[in-house]
Amino acid sequence: MSFRYLARALVFSCAAAVHLACPAAPPPGYPDKPIKMVTLYPPGGGTDYFARQIAPKMGAVLGQPVVVDSRPGAGGSIAAVAVAKNLPADGYAFLLGDRGMYALNPSLYDNLQYDPMRDLAPVSLIAIYDFVLVVNPKVMPVRTVADIIAAAKAAPTGLNYAAPGTSSTHTMAMQLFAHAANLKLVPVLYKGGNPALQDVLAGQVGMMFLDRASATPHVQSGALRIIATAGRERISAYPDVPTVAESAAVEPGLKDFEANAWLAFTMRAGTPPEIVAMVRDAFIKATADPELRQKLMAVGITPISSTPEQLQAHMAKEAALWGKIIRERGIKPN
Repeated sequence: MSFRYLARALVFSCAAAVHLACPAAPPPGYPDKPIKMVTLYPPGGGTDYFARQIAPKMGAVLGQPVVVDSRPGAGGSIAAVAVAKNLPADGYAFLLGDRGMYALNPSLYDNLQYDPMRDLAPVSLIAIYDFVLVVNPKVMPVRTVADIIAAAKAAPTGLNYAAPGTSSTHTMAMQLFAHAANLKLVPVLYKGGNPALQDVLAGQVGMMFLDRASATPHVQSGALRIIATAGRERISAYPDVPTVAESAAVEPGLKDFEANAWLAFTMRAGTPPEIVAMVRDAFIKATADPELRQKLMAVGITPISSTPEQLQAHMAKEAALWGKIIRERGIKPN
């Protein structure tokens, strides 16, 4: 899986921070009341942190408060349906969603109540997260991807891993790893990232993919060991830790492995394009703040941006890629 597109989007965002395109004039009087940023995650965790950091900055640009409205559950469907179906297309609500909501759910759920491509208007890609493959060294005394591959192939029933839901980046990164390396890895499902992490720390499960922000304090304490990073390049905070793709000499299928998380803004289909442009412009201006960018990047969150057309193309590409993996591996929602 390649995130070269996201790398180009990152370059675009840096340029946009200096030379912002001027959106068309919004409808007269907009906005004249607070705007909801609907998210799929409960308070706490990396995405909620990101949302609460950028919301006041965007509100300052828009001239009205941007209020984080958390609607967790059903793999992001509750939040998605709220924006795609229930709230009006008047520009007073936009959706902060992830890969699962936009690209995985259509292949996972037979009766999904929204169509990401039809019911949501793309605004912009907004962030990439660093993800890392971690183990509890007391339970899994391994040090390399090659060690994990060898252990998985030696285990008759495969290796267990902690999986925060079916469509989370944590879980799908491990599914992609298993698919690329032709391994039998068995998910132990949890209702969120924190319960999964707690069981890894307690030694109930040996490994998982985890966002860097959540992993760092436990790596520093010695409770977790980072085996590899999920991006195309090594992370500056851990320069001696290889990427998963660097293990291609052991397993050639890993040579293009890339599974960092991404986030994007959408609005209800039918929202005036001038308002879509205004929300996108507010995000770009908010994340041009050097202090905010530094704060986010310190925990492994890189703000990016894209055009709506680029986001639409990215969603379609991701849906095709992950749909194939979901079908081939018989992945079902928990």
